[in-house]
Amino acid sequence: MEVVSFIIRFLLYLLVAAPVCLVLHELGHAAMILALTRQRAVFRFGGQGKGHELRLGRITAVIHREIHALFFCSYRLQDKNALTWNQDLWITLGGPLSSLLFTLLFAAIWWRTATSDPWSALTWINLFNFIISGVPGYYPKVFAARGEIANDGLQIVRLVRSRAG
Repeated sequence: MEVVSFIIRFLLYLLVAAPVCLVLHELGHAAMILALTRQRAVFRFGGQGKGHELRLGRITAVIHREIHALFFCSYRLQDKNALTWNQDLWITLGGPLSSLLFTLLFAAIWWRTATSDPWSALTWINLFNFIISGVPGYYPKVFAARGEIANDGLQIVRLVRSRAG
C-alpha cells in the first residue's frame, strides 16, 4: 500500500506541482515584462506551432499537448531589440528570482507547519527550477522542444559580458 501511495504522490508532484512551479517561474519573467515595458509577450509551454492560447492583457500563453509541455517554457517579446540593457537583464532575472522566492516561501511554510506534503515537494521543485535555470548552462535536450537552449543564467552571463566588453 505504501508503494501505491508513493507512486500516486510522485505522479501528482510530477504532473501537477512541477508545472505549477514552472508557471510561477514564468510569472517572474512576465511580471518584469509588464512592469518594465509596454510590449506584448508570448510564453510557449512545450512545442512549437499551434497550441491552445490563453490571453491576459499583454501576455499570451500557448500550451501544447506534448508531455514535455509540462517541463519547458520559452518566451518571446514583440521586439527584444527595443529593450534597454537593464530591462533585458531584469526580465531574464525575473524567472530565477521568482523560483528562489517561492523556494524560500514554501520552505518557510514547510518549516512553520512541520507538514512535509505538499510543502516539501514545492520547495524542492522550485529549488530545482532555480538551479536548472539560474546556474549558467544549457537546458538539457530532454527539457527543450528545440534541442539545447541557453538557460536564464547563461543569458545573464552573456548580457553582463556584452556590457563589460
